[in-house]
This record gives sequence, structure tokens and C-alpha cells, in this order.
Amino acid sequence: MERTRIKMVLMILFFVPLISLILPSAIYANYYGEGYIYWNSTKHWIGGAAIFANPNPDYVVQPGLGYAANHTLWVFTNNSNQSWNEVGYSKGWYLNGRWDTTLRTLYYAWCYPNGTYYEYRSSYPVGSPGTTHSYKIVYEYGAWRIYTDNTYQSGSTQPLYAKYI
Repeated sequence: MERTRIKMVLMILFFVPLISLILPSAIYANYYGEGYIYWNSTKHWIGGAAIFANPNPDYVVQPGLGYAANHTLWVFTNNSNQSWNEVGYSKGWYLNGRWDTTLRTLYYAWCYPNGTYYEYRSSYPVGSPGTTHSYKIVYEYGAWRIYTDNTYQSGSTQPLYAKYI
């Protein structure tokens, strides 16, 4: 009987620290999806579009500066993954002098090859968990234009590139 009790105590002493190490990574996981477009001749690819539903139920975001949960459409520009436009949903945003991991917002951003990054919170309503939004980034009228639900948000002046595959 005493030996069984000692085994139980040893198992608890072993498994509790192990579970405490594993559990946070299971709760705060990262999930990624990527899409690619292929073609077999020289073409100008002029953007992308996607439809995402706001998470329902909504994500729990790990507390801490800069942590966020995003649904984002990225379009690389200038034939480089160092230059892009992006638009999407974020849970986690810097507001009123502090990072708030509970704030849900729509946003848009772009980055130039030199690393200059611009990110803006959209005034477009985010809606409740489960609300669906369409996102589009297209090259038109000589500039990249960013849309949420077909409403123009902003744009950037990065060049359109041609890529041969």
C-alpha cells in the first residue's frame, strides 16, 4: 500500500511539470495556410483576393507585447518576399499606449524592400465572431490598392513585377 502511494506521488511529481511545459504551446499554437499561383509563361500577376470569416469562437491570444491572431492576405511585390502589401483581421492591437490582446480589428499594411513598414487600423467595422469579410489587393491605376469588402482602404506605390516561370 505504501509503495503504491510512493509511486503515485512520483508520477505526479513527474507529470505535473511536464504538462505545464506542454500545455501553453498547445493553447497558444500558430496555424498557417499558404496559397500559390503557378503559370507557364511571362505574365504580370496583378494581385490576389480571399474571403475569411472572423474566428468563431474567437481566438485566445497569449498575453504579451506584440502577440496577435491574424487572418491575413499578403501579396508580394517587386519580385521579392521582402516587399509586400497585406490586409486582414487581427485580434491584438496597440491602442491608447498599450498592447491589447483582446482588441479585434481589421487592418492593412505594406512593407518596402528597405524594411520600411506601414501598418494601419481600418475604420471598417470588424463585425462579430463569425462575420465574413472579403479582402483584395490589386494593381490598378499605377499603384497597389487594398480593399476590404470592396471598400478601398489604402495603397502603396511598389512596382508591379513580371516573373517568368
